[in-house]
Amino acid sequence: MRHSCPVNIHRLTKPEANPGQSALATAARYGDKKDVAAMLGLSRRSVDNLMAKGCPYLALGKRRCRFDMAEVRAWLADNFHVQRRASRGGVS
Repeated sequence: MRHSCPVNIHRLTKPEANPGQSALATAARYGDKKDVAAMLGLSRRSVDNLMAKGCPYLALGKRRCRFDMAEVRAWLADNFHVQRRASRGGVS
């Protein structure tokens, strides 16, 4: 029997550990490369490059992986920052 959800949501959370949180809400925290790429406005290849730089992910076998979206946001905030350029008009 095939399931439509690629991740077994019942294994992601233990009901006794999170009594007020449903399994579907917990599953929504996780995404694949496509979801991370869409969240950041990048390509899947760029997500591969972020993984090589240390972006946290869960390996599910040899080819599949999942990302905790909150952990990815926290990792990006810790490892990258926005720097504004000086104005080109010469006005201070």
